[in-house]
Amino acid sequence: MTSCRCRTISFRSILPIAVIFCAILLTGSLDSAYALDTKSVQIMVDQVGYLPERAKLAMVTASAKTFAVKRASDDATVFTGELSAAIQDADTGDPVQIADFSKLNAPGAYYLEVPGVGTSWTFAIRPDVFSRAYYLAMRAFYGQRCGTAVDLGSEFPGYTHGACHLKGEFHASSGRHGERNNVG
Repeated sequence: MTSCRCRTISFRSILPIAVIFCAILLTGSLDSAYALDTKSVQIMVDQVGYLPERAKLAMVTASAKTFAVKRASDDATVFTGELSAAIQDADTGDPVQIADFSKLNAPGAYYLEVPGVGTSWTFAIRPDVFSRAYYLAMRAFYGQRCGTAVDLGSEFPGYTHGACHLKGEFHASSGRHGERNNVG
């Protein structure tokens, strides 16, 4: 007859080991998740974009020496440069260095990479780079119109309102009250 010296493992006995194991796994997965997204608020670009033949400046509020502009589609380095000496921003007190990549004129989508700091958000260089911002500003003005019905269409679903403010009135701060004939 053989005897088995099996030991029963209780949940309580493995709980500390399980917690440590989970912490190690979680820490490792968080590190890899953060490594994928290295966007830095210390690198400030014009996210609307830049015109090809005009000045292209970005501000860096972390201490660094160099920067690279990379093409967003394939991460290829298309421009490298040195950051300016730091100057103190009078409003924020932050030390600011300037990345000047004005010589880069090729249209495309890019981002800045600053070693030890991270990367910027993507920006574009195009002759029509301000067209979308202009279009959205004009749509916003149209959407705020009064005295007529407004419907911003399928691009902005649900943004509609009927004609409003059809009767003019004095503002309370004017010291006057009642109707005012200012429609038309």
